[in-house]
Amino acid sequence: MKLGFLATFCVLSAATVVALRWNPPDLAKGKTTLVWAVDNNPVRQEQVDLFNRLNPDLFVVIDPTAT
Repeated sequence: MKLGFLATFCVLSAATVVALRWNPPDLAKGKTTLVWAVDNNPVRQEQVDLFNRLNPDLFVVIDPTAT
């Protein structure tokens, strides 16, 4: 029983270290990131590109999986 808890603890500790070290790339580079939960229509990407150009302090990304 103790061995099972120890093994689980070690596996979860290793997974935590990997998760903390594995960072996604910073696309916003110091900008405030906004996530738009909308379908993945090609027109939406054009709207996001225009918004990002007109608002240099903000960065919008589309999340089609949240709808």
